[in-house]
Amino acid sequence: MNLPRLLFRYPGGKFYALKLLRPFWQNTPHDEYREVMVGGGAVFFDKPKVRHNWLNDKHEDLMTTYETVADPELREQLVELFEKEVATKERHAEMKEFVPRNDLEIALKFFYLNRTSFSGKTRSPSWGWRPVRSLPPNRWKERIRPCGIKLEDTKMTCLDFEDIITAPSPGASTLLFVDPPYFHVKRENHYSESFSENDHYRLAAVLEKTSHEFFLTYDDCKEIRDLYSFARAYPLEFIYRIDNSRDRGGRRKYGQELVITNYDPQMTVDGTTTHARGDPTHSEITTRMMDRSIKSPFRFPGSKAQAIKYIRPHWEGNPHAEYREPFLGGGAVFFSKPRVPSIWLNDIDEELVTTYKTIQDAESCSLLIERVSQEEATKDRHTEMKHWKPKTALDTAHRYFYLNRTSYSGIMKKPAWGYHPKKSVPPERWEPRILQTHEKLQGVKITSQDFKSVIELPAQSNGVFMYIDPPYYEADQKRAYEYSFTRTDHVRLAAILKTTDLPFCLTYDNCEPVRNLYDWATITPVSWRYHTANSRKASRKMGQELIISNYKLE
Repeated sequence: MNLPRLLFRYPGGKFYALKLLRPFWQNTPHDEYREVMVGGGAVFFDKPKVRHNWLNDKHEDLMTTYETVADPELREQLVELFEKEVATKERHAEMKEFVPRNDLEIALKFFYLNRTSFSGKTRSPSWGWRPVRSLPPNRWKERIRPCGIKLEDTKMTCLDFEDIITAPSPGASTLLFVDPPYFHVKRENHYSESFSENDHYRLAAVLEKTSHEFFLTYDDCKEIRDLYSFARAYPLEFIYRIDNSRDRGGRRKYGQELVITNYDPQMTVDGTTTHARGDPTHSEITTRMMDRSIKSPFRFPGSKAQAIKYIRPHWEGNPHAEYREPFLGGGAVFFSKPRVPSIWLNDIDEELVTTYKTIQDAESCSLLIERVSQEEATKDRHTEMKHWKPKTALDTAHRYFYLNRTSYSGIMKKPAWGYHPKKSVPPERWEPRILQTHEKLQGVKITSQDFKSVIELPAQSNGVFMYIDPPYYEADQKRAYEYSFTRTDHVRLAAILKTTDLPFCLTYDNCEPVRNLYDWATITPVSWRYHTANSRKASRKMGQELIISNYKLE
């Protein structure tokens, strides 16, 4: 099912936490869903609708805008108005002073200011629209129409939270999602409607009495833990969107959060059922699922995505606390294997490494997502990107990611247009790839050095495993690789590996020079389909490969 993208930019929004929150509704049967404080509605727009759906917020202009977008006739009138709009600082100033006369004009003002103000804040809004990063007004319909369709037949109110929580169920079971303002936050900076300390205590009292199942998100602090000692608490961590990252030297912090429930969601992580903190018979849950296999964010010549089933026995057969990849490339093996305490990823391609580091950093990652999510995959845009000269690390990552996803086979050396409307991942689906990559890269050392330094460093932990994937010996260096790998480099690599005591798994093209270079090692011929050709699977040629190691698998 294609889920609509969010209508609004919203302080405290839970978009970046969705992957962690989904188990709380997916494993809980319900025929009525209520959002007590809907805000930007990240959870509502992500989850499937049920028989009864009820959205509420005390912010009257917000709810009027939702109701306007939900009405098919008013929705199209709003779209038509935005087709003629411009995103300028002058127009933003005009909109701040504009006094609406009806619901359509309220929606016009609220939506415009939300999309063009810093962090989407509509309380004392300040100009924050950026030509490269921000969605232009003539594309706002891409958010309004799909969100409006989902909002149809949804009950919407502007009531006190107690009225929503205490209302009886119209069906068999009700699930509440409650996302109040954080306990420790400057409310005057972020929220249009006040939420006092007394409101926090009142909310806890109402939830303690409810017979409805609820899941609640809060900042992780002693006051909240004490207030909800009667419930289950699940610690989790994700990127905050509420902070002005410029106030902290350009880095956006991770949010330490709690999900609080009055039920056990029976979440399954890597096949193991886990339970909440405080459960006397179960261990504490760790909700950041870094160990699971994910897809590489990149298309990459020579990718080992199709070879994982052959490589997996090598990492599983070598217990290790330290993992190294001297030739990272697209990282198919790293993204497929479980994490270990110490990880070192390396590649000589500085632009690739810059892109990985940009995705790894919370602030830079969110900015990259904002940029690429608004991109269009067109041949003209591809040409523009090829000739663009980046000025910052973020620019480099933006250009690299776009060209990699839209070029033939992801080849970055003289990239040629290769995006296919039916076969390629569209820009609106790039964001999940980036977010998953960001999560997997946390705590990982990423460098751009010669392979020798990575291989020769003595073990830093109890047990090391290295996966080594150099350019193919007989590859077309001029066509596929940005950085050449000479015959001398192949010989040098073999000599270094011959002297190492660290276990390694090496993949190469099956050719006589390679077999001769590694006649001292364990060589296993295998075959898998290459991914350098932009063709159907059936017509893609089988690659004849070698897996080389300095050990024998049992």
